[in-house]
Amino acid sequence: MAHAIPKIHYNIISKTGDTVISNGTISNISDTSLISVGQYVAGVGIPTTATVQSKTSTTVVISPVATANGTAVALEFYNKIELDYPPVETTGEKLLPQERRSIALSGLSQVSVDYVEGVRDLNFRFLSNTLYVALKAFYDGYAVFGDTFRYFDDKTSGTYNTYELKKFDWEPQKITARGTVYVWGLPLQFRRVV
Repeated sequence: MAHAIPKIHYNIISKTGDTVISNGTISNISDTSLISVGQYVAGVGIPTTATVQSKTSTTVVISPVATANGTAVALEFYNKIELDYPPVETTGEKLLPQERRSIALSGLSQVSVDYVEGVRDLNFRFLSNTLYVALKAFYDGYAVFGDTFRYFDDKTSGTYNTYELKKFDWEPQKITARGTVYVWGLPLQFRRVV
């Protein structure tokens, strides 16, 4: 049985803007200061491979161009990492209740569950140097600050869970040399509130 290959979307910015069919300019965006050149763009009438080519304070230029006219179109700008291989995951998502225990003066004990945490231990293997650098940028500039991201178990599916890092350790493993670079392995632990 083949296992699905995942992808990660992060640094997700929601905006609205106006599109014109066969034109790459999206106008009337309230503020583009958090949008970066190279980010992917999703929305009605936006090709699935569209990325930001340039921007001003209220517009962005994308390529490929819009395929529909639209006013105040809901848009998402995001960074994306698509893996080449499925991660090694020895167990499924562990559900860990986060509980509080209190004891009354009478000695009666009571347990309250505040929330249930879902935890996944994933070991990403056979990472090319390019993917390793992309994951390092994701870690250094985003995930290590506790920000959430979307994890798609199958990069061809639209189904995802929103996670954050559970452990902030960065412990890459050099698997083998490939010319002047390495093939990497990287264990990461994700968490979410179920």
